[in-house]
Amino acid sequence: MQNTKRAIYVPGKDAWYSLGAYVRAVKKAKANPDAMFSCTICSWASGRGRDIMREFMDGVMDRINQGIPYTKRGKREYILRQVQKAKRGD
Repeated sequence: MQNTKRAIYVPGKDAWYSLGAYVRAVKKAKANPDAMFSCTICSWASGRGRDIMREFMDGVMDRINQGIPYTKRGKREYILRQVQKAKRGD
């Protein structure tokens, strides 16, 4: 069985982080809403913890509204099939 780690891309740092590191950073931002951080999730500019939490929640809501199963995210074939089904009215 292959041991794979989940990774999340953070555009603000232009880097990939393990899910654990990402969760720790978001928890730190949530615990310190008035603290300044070197960058936010979406921007290289510095921002407060509350800005990071807003961007985090915007991302959560976006993923919920996409309605794509987690295992299929980013898979072009799945997205194209869903678009074709919607056009057919299935």
